[in-house]
Amino acid sequence: MLDAGWELTSVEQVHEFFKSSMPQDDVLNRETGEIVSIPKSTAAMDTVQFSTYIEKLRDYAMEYLNVEIPEPDKDWKKHLNDNDHETSSE
Repeated sequence: MLDAGWELTSVEQVHEFFKSSMPQDDVLNRETGEIVSIPKSTAAMDTVQFSTYIEKLRDYAMEYLNVEIPEPDKDWKKHLNDNDHETSSE
């Protein structure tokens, strides 16, 4: 992100930066009528919302950072188990 010109100083700031690009929740102050928008928690996103969030991250990384973020390995558990067996047999 620094290479793209952003002065973000922590992983948490990068996380918040990307969350702000997603649809947000509007919160009403009943006393004043003021409405503020806050980013949704990624933990509260449904599967479609989170998949969209990840795709936006990948697109941004490719376009602005020249970094490709690969799709997750669907067989990661199998590879983990294979590596565990190799390590224990040595």
